[in-house]
Formats: sequence, structure tokens, C-alpha cells
Amino acid sequence: MAPEKAKGADSLHNRTQNNPVERQDIYGQQAHSTAASTAGQTDFIQSLIPDLIHQAIIVTDLEGTIIYWNKYASDIYGWSASEVMGNNVMALIPTDLSLEEGMAIMEQLQRGQSWTGQYQVKHKNGHHFLVHVHDSPFYNAQGAVAGIIGVSRDITEELKTKEFLHLQTNLLDNVEQAVLAADLQGIIFYSNRFAEELFGYQKNEFINQSVFEIFLTANGNRPLQEIMLLLQQNNSFTEEAVVKNKLGRAIEVVNVYSPIKDQQGTITGIIAVATNINEQVKERREKEFERINQQALINATTDLIWSVAADYTLITANQSFIARIQEYTGVTLQPGDKLLNETFYPADYLAFWKNIYDRGFKGERFSFELHVPATQHVAERWSEATINPIRNAEQQVIGIACYGRDITANKQAKKAIEESQERFRIMFEQAPLGIALIDSYTGHILQVNEKFASITGRTKDELKTIDWMTITHPDDIEPDLENMRRLNRKEIPGFTMQKRYIKPDGSIVWIQMSIVPIEHTANENPRHLCMIEDITQMKENLLQVELSNERFNLVAKATNDMVWDWDIVNDTVYRNEEQFCRMLKLPASMKNGTGSFWFSRIHPEDLPGLQNLLEKVKADAEQRVFEIEFRFLNGEDQYIHLLDRGYILRNGNGSPVRMIGSTQDITRQKEINSELEKLSRIARETQNGVIITDKNQRIEWVNEAFERISGYTLEEIKGKKPGKFLQGKATDTAQLAYMRSQLRKRVNFETELINYNKNGEPYWTHLQVQPIFDEQGNLQQFFSIQTDITTQKKAEEALIRSEEQYRYLFDNNPAPIFIWNVDDFSFAEVNETFLDVYGYTRSELDEITIKEIRPEEEVGDIVAFAKKVRTANTFQINRLWKHKTKKGTIIYMQVSSQKITYKNRIAVLAIAIDVTEKKMLEMKLEEERKQKEKEITHAVLTAQENEKEFIGRELHDNVNQILASARLFFGVSKRTLSEETIQKADELVGKAIREIRALCHSLIPPSFDVTNLSDGIEQIVAHIENETNIRFIKQYHDTDYSKLPQVMQLTIYRTVQEQLNNILKYAGAKNVTIQTTRADNELTLLIQDDGIGFDPAQKKKGVGFLNIQTRAAISNGTMELTSKPGEGCSLKLRFTL
Repeated sequence: MAPEKAKGADSLHNRTQNNPVERQDIYGQQAHSTAASTAGQTDFIQSLIPDLIHQAIIVTDLEGTIIYWNKYASDIYGWSASEVMGNNVMALIPTDLSLEEGMAIMEQLQRGQSWTGQYQVKHKNGHHFLVHVHDSPFYNAQGAVAGIIGVSRDITEELKTKEFLHLQTNLLDNVEQAVLAADLQGIIFYSNRFAEELFGYQKNEFINQSVFEIFLTANGNRPLQEIMLLLQQNNSFTEEAVVKNKLGRAIEVVNVYSPIKDQQGTITGIIAVATNINEQVKERREKEFERINQQALINATTDLIWSVAADYTLITANQSFIARIQEYTGVTLQPGDKLLNETFYPADYLAFWKNIYDRGFKGERFSFELHVPATQHVAERWSEATINPIRNAEQQVIGIACYGRDITANKQAKKAIEESQERFRIMFEQAPLGIALIDSYTGHILQVNEKFASITGRTKDELKTIDWMTITHPDDIEPDLENMRRLNRKEIPGFTMQKRYIKPDGSIVWIQMSIVPIEHTANENPRHLCMIEDITQMKENLLQVELSNERFNLVAKATNDMVWDWDIVNDTVYRNEEQFCRMLKLPASMKNGTGSFWFSRIHPEDLPGLQNLLEKVKADAEQRVFEIEFRFLNGEDQYIHLLDRGYILRNGNGSPVRMIGSTQDITRQKEINSELEKLSRIARETQNGVIITDKNQRIEWVNEAFERISGYTLEEIKGKKPGKFLQGKATDTAQLAYMRSQLRKRVNFETELINYNKNGEPYWTHLQVQPIFDEQGNLQQFFSIQTDITTQKKAEEALIRSEEQYRYLFDNNPAPIFIWNVDDFSFAEVNETFLDVYGYTRSELDEITIKEIRPEEEVGDIVAFAKKVRTANTFQINRLWKHKTKKGTIIYMQVSSQKITYKNRIAVLAIAIDVTEKKMLEMKLEEERKQKEKEITHAVLTAQENEKEFIGRELHDNVNQILASARLFFGVSKRTLSEETIQKADELVGKAIREIRALCHSLIPPSFDVTNLSDGIEQIVAHIENETNIRFIKQYHDTDYSKLPQVMQLTIYRTVQEQLNNILKYAGAKNVTIQTTRADNELTLLIQDDGIGFDPAQKKKGVGFLNIQTRAAISNGTMELTSKPGEGCSLKLRFTL
């Protein structure tokens, strides 16, 4: 692959290309051969850098072209030497340095100054890591900077001390021997610090001289050809010489000449090392040189380095090792001490290290981790040690070299990461929101939590195989796509919208969706977090409230019940006054009496039932409606039968706060009331696999869930043992042995193991087994439940890999998230959304507690809440709280709280959803409902007044006139005693009686004890036929109405009664048709006359027609009215059965 160019690489390359003078000075003919010079310098550097310095050494010319690359550079950066030679280093290893920073470093190096620093680089395989770099210039024969030596190391993998780096980069300067390096012509291009001290020259003054002019032998200068011949024959040679320093003083030295060779073994230069043989200097030099050779490198690092002889004697050790032994044992070691001394060390310590050393003496090279627990005086430590055998020429092990590295920081960091991952796993999994990680380009779903899967009606595995458009309603795709395009173009930081998802069964779920982009690497597509909340119920609730209000209005118009509203929290009751007084015969001043008043008048035998109902309402958060009958002592000291029906309103915790209902006097109808149908229990099919075997473990029955999980049907496996087809190569044999043991013991047990489905695919299962015995204790069967936990296991395995993504969930979550300490109520951590919603800064939160965001009346609740958290082993709750922002604004928050351990303290992780708008809407709807209720009560009272007016008018205009005429005839008969007069008076009294009876019949609900409703209608028709000349045509088709609801029968009866009354009063009809038909699920009533008719557009519907229409609506029916002047009238009712 072609190396990628780094930032600033082109500019620096062009800068040297465009400077021909500089190139001529460095590579022109005035200097020696470019190839030879460069090769000699490269091989010299290679010769000076020992393999034990595990750092990357990269040498370049001033253009950045690589001329040397050691094996550790390959290890660190991934490129081999053959791939990099001749390439530009800045293009090969891109950094995060800016153009200006790169040019400043290059100018510093060109001035002859070194540079040390750290920056990010890119590996061959594309990943980025941090390196520590030390760049130094080296010079050509003319004294000009010819190139750069770079020493670098990967500091993301291991920590090395600054002293160790300093030792590596200045190793030659700490040796008291004069080191000069020259090319094939003997021209010096390198000198160390001691050469400058010995000869008195500055570094740049060496550059113009020949190495042979400095090292004069007894016979004068050796010819170059002789030197080269000696080097080729002997590889190196030594001679004494007298050298002159800059001041001309002669110094006696021993010169050692060695060749500089390239990788092919060709000599490319000469190294000359001069040792001052002055006796005092020699003695000091030998001692110092020995000390440097033995200790300089190993003492410069904080790692532990020591070597051991075959008799367990300490040969060498660095200061870090000696200090560590002293810290843990109190023993100060010296070379030559026994490492396994029974006097100083406990037996377990000796046994452990003897085993370690013996493995090394047997020739084994190995590494291991060592854990030292914390004590009162010593902190806990983790170390990684390597044991390496040392062999002689005959490959016999004569000792072992040991290396140890402190990895405590890595272990502690790993532990901290695991704790952090656990906190964010809880936040992700327990969040009340559905959360998914989605590729912003392809739309594919990468990760998803259970809440998201639950809302969309799919499994997590299924969702990972599709994109978000697959589950989105077609009408919502384009708006969503447009938002995604703007997000990918970075025009918006994120967005929120309401949309619809389509479930697999075709049903629709409404969601509130928030999209937040997350960071990604250059090699990844952009991704975003999708957070959703199911708002389907809220949408449906709004619709249901509207429908409920409409239905309630219709019911209230046609009922004579007492309507009531009980505010449980404030213990106040509203009852409509008119019905309270009429029904209960009690004064209006008592209509709003609460519990003690009401319960004191309930029959003692019925009171327990009512109390039990109230207890059930409080305990059962799912109960919404109730109905109960009881006897009540009215104002006349008589017990009447009442029927109470009500609806229960609950708060976010499921507690009842209000009950709304109506009370009906059912005293007269008690005999005909039927029992209410009881709710049938809904059988819920378990999602776990169930297996029942006989006592020999042969399958007798499995449920559908097991067939779905395993892929096997009951017919395929009946009579077989589960282990014969469910277990495979990945099934843990230890678990199988445990299961067999427990089965033999005939005891309950549970375990987790890998099973295989019919397709050979493995899946994890949690198995619970229960033996079944008969009354005599004989084993009959085994009952087992298998729960598929594959998803859980995969989630656990993927948790560490995905945890970095979930960190974004906390920082970018649209819901406020906060962690608070239970002991002092202080804030431990909050996200940015919390700061935005509540208006505080982080520094302000350090000065307040969780109590400050609560209204004063809820502070006691949060204190009690904290007490529950402290005492509970596990604690998780979702409830509604009132919170207070910095400005004092009260907001309603639905908070999901989870007990966690955060920084070694008991804390609560809380995720909040702002439901203030929803709460305000509910309160507004409740006010509207109360207003509607008052309007309904007024309408009911008005209807009653109209009914009273009708009765009074009928008695006055009809019955009263007949009675007055009868009285007149009786007065006449007193004087005349005429039989005719008495007969006339008797007829008038009889007529009055019949009128009163007819009026009573019209007011009293009919009793349908007959087989068909037509018999009830026939009673009305017969009465009219006897009193008028109207001819009735009656057509009843398939009308067996005995099983119709009582309310529907009464509605049909009242409709016939009301419409025939209208015909008698206004129509002047001669013929009337009454027809009932029934087809499928529809019942039709038709009443048609040939009277004078009317124009419905000009004449509004009266109370009679409105009553008919209202009654029909209550029974799920509709009314059609057709009439024209001179063409009669047609009234049709249709009921859906």
C-alpha cells in the first residue's frame, strides 16, 4: 500500500527541493561521494545502537528521505525496512502536528538543535497511537547538518522513565572513551563528548579533519589502503599511538579501529575509539567503565531487573529491584546474597520463587503475573515478570535473567473501566427510553436495547438485520430522511420528531424520537443514537377522552341517576343535588357528606363488601372500573337498594386519586336484576420452554415455546431423552455430570448450559428441573423449564466492546440524567441535558443537594426515598416527581431510579423525562370534564321539569275536564234522579279512570315478560285502536327479541309509544304501519303514517324526537326521519347488535 502523507509533509519537502544551494552543500561534488558518505553514516549509527535499546531508530536526510530503519521501528510502526527505504518519513508516518509546528521543528534541527516531544502517529494498519520522539541532527564533512536521527517509542503500551530515554539517547556521551566515526576517506562525521574533552576540539571542528591526523602512530600516519586491508583481514585491530590535542600537547592512547558495515557486510566507514592510558585516568576509567557497563542501563529504569546463578545467588540487580525487595520483606540485598534464605523469608514465599527459578534453570522462558495484596504499610501491587535462561557456548543454562514490570496502573485502570461500563450498562438497559445505535449512511441498526425492541415489536437480533426505514410508516420516511440528510451535512446538531413504526402484525405504534450523532473514526461511517418513547397510549388517551366525554353527555341526558365525584386525596364529594334529594329523601345540606356520613347509612350486612371493594381499589393498580349493589338507609328510615357504578383515576404510581360514577335506585327493579357477567381469566402462554418427562427422563409432552426455541415438534421427540438431541460439542461436560448427579438424587436443581436446536445452532439456556412425586413419595415425572438466555449471554460478551459507544448516551442523552449520593444528597454527576433543563452550572451543583431541586412539600418524600435505597439490597423504581429549576419553575418529571455503587458510595442513577406538558394537558382535560358534568346535570334537571310539566298539562287539560263534567252530572242527578244523567256521569268517571291509567302506563317502564317485543307494542296499538278509527298494519319479521338487552327493548318500546302519541296529536293519519325486521347483526324499526306530514328543514326537532334519538344512541342505534307536507311521515331506527 502507498504510505499516506502527513500534514505538512509536502510543504517541508518542497522547501528543501527549492533550495539548490543547500542541496549542493550537502550532496554536491565538494563533499565526498553522497552514497558512500550516507552509507557510512547510516552503518555507523547502526553499529552504535545496541539491540538492547528497544526503541525505534529512524535516520533521514534533510528532505525526510529514510536512509536507516531498525527492527524496532518495524515493530512499532508496522513497516518493514524494505518498504520504507527511500520514502519520505512524514508521508509514511502521518502525525497530528500542524504545518506550522512541523516547519518550526525542521528549522530548529537545521540550526543544529535537538528536539524532544510527543505526538500522535498512524500505524501501517491504520490505528493511531502516541509516541515519544527525540530528534538530533548529524553533520557532513563541511560541518553542515546532513540529516536527522530520530529515536522514538510507543508510550501508549508501556511507561518508560525519562532517565531511560536519556540514557539511550546519550549513551555514547557517558562513556569516557573518545569515539570518532569517519567515512571511507577517513573524514570525521561524528564525535562524542569525551573525544571533545580529550582532544580539545568542538564538535563542528572535528568535521574538517581526517581521523588519521588526530591518531598519530609511532610511524606517522598509516596509508588508508593499509587501514582498510587490516580491517578486512582482522575485522578490527588495536595499536598504541600518541595523539595531539588542539593545544599540541601529546597524549598516549590505545586506539581500537573497527569497520562500519552495511547489511550486506560491505565496509562503509571506520570507528576509532581512543583510550587514555595515563595510569590514574586508566584506573578511574576502568572502575567507572565497569560500573557503567554493569549498572548504567538497568538502574536508569523503574522496571525490576535482576539475574540469578544456579545456586540461587543474586548476580546483578538494579536499584528498583533492591528497593522493592526491601519494601516488602525488609531485607536489603547485595550481589552474592542468597535469594532463597530461609532465615529471612517465609516458607510459602520460598516455595513459590524456588518453583519459578527452577523452571528457568530447566531452560524454560516464560512470563507470569504476580499479585501482592495490600498490607498496613504497603499498597496493593500487580507485576508482570519474565524469566529468561542464560546459556554458555555449550548451550548449558548457567543462570537466569529476570525482568519485572509494574502493571498496577493498568489493572486499576481496567477495574475503573469495568465499573464505568457497569454504570453505563445499567443506564442503557434500564433506561425508560428505547435506544438504538444506527449507521447514519446506510440506516442499518447496529445495537439496540430491550425497550427499543419491545416498542417496535421485534427481537433485538431481528432489528440488527434491517434498517430503520423497514419499520417506519411510509408517510414518515421522507420527513425522517430529510432530517438525516441535514444531520449528515452537519446543518443541524440533532433532531426530534414524532413518527410511526409498523409492527410485524401490521399495527401502528406512535413514538417520540430524538436523534443524536456520536463521534467516529475516519475509517467508519457516521453513526447516531436513536432514542424513542412510545406515545401511542397518550395519543389514544386523548381520543378516548373525547369519545368518553361525548358518550357521557349522551348517557347523562337520558338518565335519572345521581352523578357523583369523589376526590380521594382531599376527601371531598360532589353529588348532583336534585337526584340526591329525590332518590335518598335527604336534605340538600347533606349532599356532599363524605365517608363517615355515607358508611353510617349502609346496611351492616353490606358494609364489609363495600369496604373490601375500596381495599381492592387501593391494592389493584390495574382496576379502572367497579360496580356494587348495597342497601342504604334513606331519610324516611327505610332501606333502599342502590347500584353504584364508577371509574377510578390513578396517579403515576397506580394509587387511586379520584372516583367518578353514578348511583341508581334499583329498589323496584331488584327482582329482575341479573348477575353481572364475570370477567374471564385471560390465559397467558408462557414464553419459556416446558418439558415433562417420565421418571426415566423420556419426553411425554413439550409446549409450543419449546418447539419454537428448539425447532423440534412433540411428534419428533416424544419418548426420547432430551440429552440425546439437545446437547453437542460445546455443552459443558461438567454441567452434564452435575445434572446427572442431581437427577439421580431426585432433587430440584437449576443450571446454565449450551443446547443445540434442530438446525445445529447453539443457544444458551437456563434450566430449572423439578421432580414430581405421588402421595406415597414415588417418583412419577420430571418437570423442567428452559429459558433461552442466548441474547443475555451475547449481550454480556459484547458489553465491553460496545461500552465506549454508550458513553455518548450519558453525555448526549436528550433526557436529564443525574447521579446523587444517598448519604448526603449531594450530586455526583450530571449530563449536559440536566444542566440545560434545570439551569444550573456544574460549580453551582457542587454547592447544593438534591433537595434544592424539589419543592418544599416533597423534601420529606426524598428523605424517605433515600432511606429505602440505603436499606434495600437492590432498588429500582419509576415514579412521577415534582422538580424545581434554578428559576423556581415547577416541572413534572417521570424519573427512573436505580441503586448503584458510584466511586465506592451508595448512589442513585436517575433518568428523567419531562412530562410537564402532558400533566398540564391532563389537568386541563379534567377541568373540561367537570364542566361537561355540570352541563349534563343541568340537562337532566331540565328534562325532568319538562316531564312534570307534561304530566300536569295532561291532568289539567284532559282528566280534570272529564272529572268536572262528571261532577256537573252528579249535581244534576241529585235534583232529578235521572237514570240517564247518572249513567252519563258514570261513563265520564270511567273515562277519567282510563285516562289516568293510560297516563301511568306511558310513564312506568314496561315489563317484558312476554316472548317477543311485538307483544309489548301490541298493547299500545290495541289501546289506540279501541279509542280511534286509525287502521294499523303490523309487520313483524324474524323478531324474537327475548335475548335483546333490556335497555334496547325499553328504547324500542318508548320510541313506538312516543311516535304514536305524535301521530295522534298532529298527523291526522288514517293508516299507520309498524314494521320490525332483523337481518344478520342489524335490527330495524319502521313507523310510517299517511298523515299531513311536515317539512323537517323548516321545523326543528322537538323534545320527543330528541329523546328518541338520544335513547337510540345509548343502545348503539341511529335515527332517520323522512317527511313532506301532505305525504305523511316515516321514522326508522337501526340498531347494531
